[in-house]
Amino acid sequence: MFDPYEFYEISKHLYENFDNNEALLRTIIGRAYYSVYLVCREWLRNNFNIDVNKEARKRGISVHSTLIELIYEKRREGYFVDFIRELKEKRESSDYELKIHITKEDAERAIYLAESVLNGIR
Repeated sequence: MFDPYEFYEISKHLYENFDNNEALLRTIIGRAYYSVYLVCREWLRNNFNIDVNKEARKRGISVHSTLIELIYEKRREGYFVDFIRELKEKRESSDYELKIHITKEDAERAIYLAESVLNGIR
C-alpha cells in the first residue's frame, strides 16, 4: 500500500535540491498538498469510518472542500483547518493560474504547512 507521506518527503527533497525551475516549484506545492489530503482522508476513514467521496456527494461540494469541513468537524481546531485551506489554495494557484509567478517562498510555505498538518494528524 502506498504511503502518502512519501509525497511530502518528495516535495521536501525537491525543494532542498531546487534548481530555479518554476515547474518544479509548482510540483512541490502539489505534492505537499496531496500528502496532506490523502493522509487526512485516511485518518477520517480509519478513525470515523467516513468515506470523503460519499460525503462530498451528499453535501454537493468537492471532495477537497468536504475534507476540510470534516476535519474541522472532527478536530475543532481552526488553525489546523486554516493550514489545510491555505495549502489547498496554493495548490490550486500553482496548478491552474499560469499568469502568476510561483516563488521559492511559496513552496517553502507549502512544505511548512504540510509538515504542520502531518505532524498534527498523527
